Amino acid sequence: MGDLRDAEPTVANEYEASKYADRAQDRMDRICVGLDGVELLHCEYEVEQPERENYGAQKDLRAQWYMAIWAGFMTLFTFGTLIVTSLGVHFVRQTLHQSAATNESAAGAAIAANKANEIM
Repeated sequence: MGDLRDAEPTVANEYEASKYADRAQDRMDRICVGLDGVELLHCEYEVEQPERENYGAQKDLRAQWYMAIWAGFMTLFTFGTLIVTSLGVHFVRQTLHQSAATNESAAGAAIAANKANEIM
């Protein structure tokens, strides 16, 4: 499996595609010489078909490259969200522990107040 950087859409890739298109036109001029009508159209189609497939492959490659970049950013954002959520859960947990401690202190104060009232 190749390196993802090899798939990066570059000016060189576009240049190669345009050179291929020029070569296809030269091949069409050589191969389809002397043909008329339907035979000429069929010959041109056969010569242009690989060029169209190459162009489609270039577009697919570019789309895959951009999606890989997007997926990378989404992975980073997902990890950032995980960190923020973890901090939020930690602070909620601390709040619940503090609330429990406050309730225990309040219960102890109520018991002490009841004992003080019984003595009087």
